[in-house]
Amino acid sequence: TNLYNIALSERRAADVIEKLNGAGIKVSQNAELKGFGEDFEFGSKQSLNRKVEIFYSNSTTLPAALPETKNKELSDFRQSVIKAEKGDVLRVPNLNFLNNSDILLPESRPVLVELFNILKENPKLVIEIHGHICCQPVELDKVSEKRAVAIYKALIRNGIASGRLSWKSFGSSRPIYSLPEKNEEERKANRRVEIKIVEN
Repeated sequence: TNLYNIALSERRAADVIEKLNGAGIKVSQNAELKGFGEDFEFGSKQSLNRKVEIFYSNSTTLPAALPETKNKELSDFRQSVIKAEKGDVLRVPNLNFLNNSDILLPESRPVLVELFNILKENPKLVIEIHGHICCQPVELDKVSEKRAVAIYKALIRNGIASGRLSWKSFGSSRPIYSLPEKNEEERKANRRVEIKIVEN
């Protein structure tokens, strides 16, 4: 059963933490351990499906600014926010999470930094953060809420006033692509965070 597989995957993750500690590599007591059983995208090689992944991020502080961005999606996003009107809802590009989790992928960190910078540079901007999931008609474990709250808390930790931020979760009730999605690209598009312009 999947419950057994989840317990097995959690034991594997715990074993890795124990080995890291044994090797003198410091692991925070606040480290989060999650087992997913078989709830992830399988690869063609069975040996690669039996794995433990480690995600590290320093969520306390973000850089003061991104260097001049060459990422067209981030540049387009910045322009979209600047030009947006009250009530507009904008997708935050490539703000992605570990499947069925609120853990931000390392490659999405620059996107969070860019959102932080936009808010910092536009002090009148007030936003509502929207969390969405893919794949499941019925949401489990309030994942979309946890994702929205994770972004909300990260921005507050880094100095954005809480009065300028709020959040809502929508589960899979507002998909870009209808469920069940046809491929991973559609699942990724539905598994998203958006912002609604409240004031600007």
